[in-house]
Amino acid sequence: MMGTDRVGTRGLAILLLAALAPACGGGGGSSSSSGSSKAASDAVFDDTLFATFTVTLSDVDWTYIQNGDKDIWRTAELGWQGETVKNVAVRAANSPAASTPKPSIRFKFDEFVPDRKWRTLNHLNLDSMADDKTFLRERIGLWTHRMTDVPAPRSVHARLVVNGTYLGVYEVREEIRKAFAEKHWGNNDGNLYEIQKNETVVGFDHYAWRGTDPTTYVPSIWEPKTNEVGGTYTDVVALLDVLNNAPAASRRAQLDTLIDLSDYLAYLAVSTTIADPDGLTGEKGNNNHYWYHREDNNKMEIVAWDPDKSFGYPQLDGTFNSNFGLWTRFSQSAATSWIQAEPVASASYLHKVRKVTDEAFSVIGIQIDYVYAQIRHAVYADPYKPMTNAEFDQGPAKLKQWIVSRRTYLDGVLPARPEPLAGDNADFVSQSGVPSTMSAGQTATVTLVMENTGTTTWTAAGEYKLTSRGNRNNLIWGDNRIKLAAAASIGTLEQVTFRFPITAPLLPGIYPFQWSMVNDSSGGGGAVFGGTSPTVMITVN
Repeated sequence: MMGTDRVGTRGLAILLLAALAPACGGGGGSSSSSGSSKAASDAVFDDTLFATFTVTLSDVDWTYIQNGDKDIWRTAELGWQGETVKNVAVRAANSPAASTPKPSIRFKFDEFVPDRKWRTLNHLNLDSMADDKTFLRERIGLWTHRMTDVPAPRSVHARLVVNGTYLGVYEVREEIRKAFAEKHWGNNDGNLYEIQKNETVVGFDHYAWRGTDPTTYVPSIWEPKTNEVGGTYTDVVALLDVLNNAPAASRRAQLDTLIDLSDYLAYLAVSTTIADPDGLTGEKGNNNHYWYHREDNNKMEIVAWDPDKSFGYPQLDGTFNSNFGLWTRFSQSAATSWIQAEPVASASYLHKVRKVTDEAFSVIGIQIDYVYAQIRHAVYADPYKPMTNAEFDQGPAKLKQWIVSRRTYLDGVLPARPEPLAGDNADFVSQSGVPSTMSAGQTATVTLVMENTGTTTWTAAGEYKLTSRGNRNNLIWGDNRIKLAAAASIGTLEQVTFRFPITAPLLPGIYPFQWSMVNDSSGGGGAVFGGTSPTVMITVN
C-alpha cells in the first residue's frame, strides 16, 4: 500500500525538484506569461538552477539606484537564461546609509508596458544580502516556513551582471503581490496588506484597537497592496475587534472564522524556532509579514516575509540567541498576547514548534550544505560581499551548530512527547527494495511489513501510521508518515504491508533509513511504539 500525509510546496522543497518551463518570449512590449502559470514562474525559482541575471541601463540611472533612489522607476533591459525582457522598470529596493556598488534592486514588469507579466510575475526582488555573512539566512528561513506549510515567498540565489560588470551573488525573492496570491490560492482580488514596523515608535502595535473606522488603520498602519483605491477594509476592523474585545472564552473560536488559525500558529512556531527577531513578534514591534484575505474561503492568511535576521543573527558563533524563549515578546501585541493562556491554541502552537524541530530541522543541514555548494564559487568571486571567503566557508558549520544548540534548548522546554497507549505494540517483520546506493534525486519503491503484537486495533481513524526514525519524524526520504488504507483494520497478530516511494536527497552523503509504528492521536509529534526496522545506511552519490 502507499500513502502520504502532506503534498504540495513542502514536498517540492524536500526534494529540491521543480520542473523547468520552456523558454518564453519576453522582449519588447509583449507579455511573456505564456504556458502554465506554475511552470512559468517555477523555473525562475527552481532550487536546482543557479541562474544569471543581466541588467542593461544607462550609467546615470544605475548611479541613482546605487545611491538608494526608490522614488523613480528607471528603464532597463533584463536578461535571464537566454531570455530578454525590454522596457522593464527597476529601482533601488531600499535606501542604504551611503552609496553602494551592490544595491538591492526591485523590478516591475507592467510599469512601462501595461498589464505585462514576465513568467506570470508582476515584480521581482534581488537582495544583495549585505548584512548576512552567511548569504544563507533568508533563503533557509523562508524554506523553513514553506516546509511547515506556512505561506511564504520562494527564494533562490543568482548571479547579477549590470552593464557587463559582475556584481556578485544575490538572493532572488518572490514578491508578495497578486501573482503570489493567484499561485497559492487561485484568486488575487482579495485585500492584501503589508505590515512593516513603525520607524518612529519602538514597539508600536499594529494590532491594537483604535476604533471601528477602517481609515484609522488603512493605509497608515496596514498598508494595502491590492484594492488600494476604493477598497473596503472592514476585514481589518473585524480581526482587531476580536483580538482586543472578544471574551477570552470565545476568542479562539471567533478568530477561527476570520483567519486560517492553524497557519497563523504555524507561522509563529517557525518564527520562534528559527529565533526571528524581526517578524510579527519583532524586538522593535510588528514587522515583516503580510495578510491576504482569500476569496475562496473568506479567511485571512498570514504570509511570512524577510526572516534574514534568524538563526542567531548577527553573531556567527553557533550559539547566539539559541535560547530564544517559546513565548518571547508574545505579550507585546494583541495579536499574540492571548495565546499562552488559551489551552487549545497554546497546545497547538507548541505542537507546531515540535513539528519544526522534528521535520524541517531534520533536513535543514542538507539544505544548507546544498545551497552553500551551489553558490560557493560565485561567492568567492563576488567583489562586494560583506565577508572574506574564509568567513563564508565557516557559515554553514556555524548555522548547523546553532540549529543543534537550538534543538537541544527546545527539547528541554517543550512538553514531553506523548507515551504510547497501553495496548500499542508492534514487531518488524521484513523489508525489501531498500537500496544500498542511490543517485541524488533518484526514486525507489520500498516495502515494509509490520505485525501488531499489542491489544489495540490499528486503523486510519485511530491515527496509526508508519513513521520515519533515526532522527525522529525526519523527512530525509520525502515524507515521515505513511498512512494505513482508509478501510484497514489490523488486529492482534495481524500484519500490514506498507509500500511507498522514497526519493534520495540531492546532496551526496550517507543517510539512515529506519521506520516504526506511531500513534498520532495525541499530537505532540506522535507516540512511537514497538520494534523498528533495521537501520540501512544508504549512500547517495
